[in-house]
Amino acid sequence: MYYFNAIYYKERVVIGLFFKHVCWLSCSHIHISCRVVGMTENQGAFSRPRRSWTDLCRKFWGVFLRNKWQILALLSVLAGVFLGMILRIYAHLTDSEKGYINYPGELLSRMLRMVTTPLIVTSVIIGMSEVSSKSSRRIAARVLVYIFSTTVLAVTTGILLSVHIKPGFSSDVTSMIDVEKEDFFSMVALMDLVRNMIPASLIIAFFAHYKTETVEAEVEAYDPISGLPMNLTEFEQLGRTVPGTNMVGLIVWSCIGGLLIGQIGEANRTLVKLLKDLNMALTVVAHWITWYMPYGLIFMIASHVTEVEGWGSFMKLGKLAGVILLGLIIHGMVILPFIYLVLVRRNPFVVMREVSHVLFTAMRMSSSADTLPETMQCCEERLKFDPRITRFMLPIASNLNMNGSVLYEVASVVFIAQLNDIHLNGTHIVNISLTAAASCMGAEGVPAIGALTSVFILSAVGLPAKGASLLVLLEWILDHFNTVINVWGNCIGVALIHHLSQNELPVQNQSG
Repeated sequence: MYYFNAIYYKERVVIGLFFKHVCWLSCSHIHISCRVVGMTENQGAFSRPRRSWTDLCRKFWGVFLRNKWQILALLSVLAGVFLGMILRIYAHLTDSEKGYINYPGELLSRMLRMVTTPLIVTSVIIGMSEVSSKSSRRIAARVLVYIFSTTVLAVTTGILLSVHIKPGFSSDVTSMIDVEKEDFFSMVALMDLVRNMIPASLIIAFFAHYKTETVEAEVEAYDPISGLPMNLTEFEQLGRTVPGTNMVGLIVWSCIGGLLIGQIGEANRTLVKLLKDLNMALTVVAHWITWYMPYGLIFMIASHVTEVEGWGSFMKLGKLAGVILLGLIIHGMVILPFIYLVLVRRNPFVVMREVSHVLFTAMRMSSSADTLPETMQCCEERLKFDPRITRFMLPIASNLNMNGSVLYEVASVVFIAQLNDIHLNGTHIVNISLTAAASCMGAEGVPAIGALTSVFILSAVGLPAKGASLLVLLEWILDHFNTVINVWGNCIGVALIHHLSQNELPVQNQSG
């Protein structure tokens, strides 16, 4: 029983309003009328209307459409675990038969690598050209420095936590890390890194990269005392071009090309439009591939379940989730506020309080681009930032500044490498960092989930992607927290750039 109660006072009116009432207050008289759904004139009580099955089905269908990729991925994981358990218990598969089971998953990985490399390259070029062509050079330079600095800090946080906590290693295999003993900052690795930054051909960089390998060579020698021949084994360094995308060279020259295109001015419109059209076409292809994703994931998970010994890798996912959440908290609650506090000398949590509802929206929608209008409105109306700063930086930052996503990616890739008992050297770390940062730049337009992006990063840097499909179990949850850090980093960046550039804005008005 629901009743409508109104208490009248001379100075104020207190109105109690319950379900299904629509009230109107006139300005001249306190006149209240009520419309109740499902009530007749002679009815003295209010009855709650019944929802039809059609309304409930429509509501659930809307929820499914908004979260279809996460739901399909989760269902695929569950189906893959179920199929893998059946095959493991009732079938004794040979290695070739296990390869047949993994074949659909291998096709998914190949399709993803096919479309993601050109998609990343075009996204980086477009993003850099927009930064270089808009606003003053000083403001654009500050935006680039902020995005670059926070991305480096996010990558560093994710790598340090993953390397020190070791979520992918078990206690009994920790000693296996030093099998491939290699100096982290060895001169050979550094020289290979610089060589790959300057590829001999950008076309070849899509297919191969340079790598120096240490090989054993037998050398004939004679004993100085007896004069008898003897065989000595020496280690030689052999440099050659090996298959695998040179992501370091592609990313470096995509950034340089984007900055140069932005400096051309009006003449670059045709080239930028061509790149945007190509990027849009690749995004459509990525959407097509994503429809194949649930089918491929089922067999990737099933293949992994048939090969693993025990459930240790599944249990380690909880440790990885703890590492990622700890990294997000450190980056969002310590590093970003500290940068703002040092450079602006104001309380950063005042900004957090004003944009708190935007952060909750980001948590719910799990998309930086979808929260962009609300973020822009909040920065301009509540924080009183100059619209020229917000409308310049936020569209760029929502695509380029993905601190939470890049932290998740580097931690996940290091985790998968640890699951496969792979020692990561300095070259691997730099390649993972650059590839993860570039992948997240184009991630807003890619429908594939973060776990599949991790598969691409592993393949791009020459690491096996075995076990990466397990990340689907975590990504659909952690992606919401990643988006919160992405949006929070954009808000801190706008506040910082506004403080540093507000004295230059009147000069731009006068010159304009």
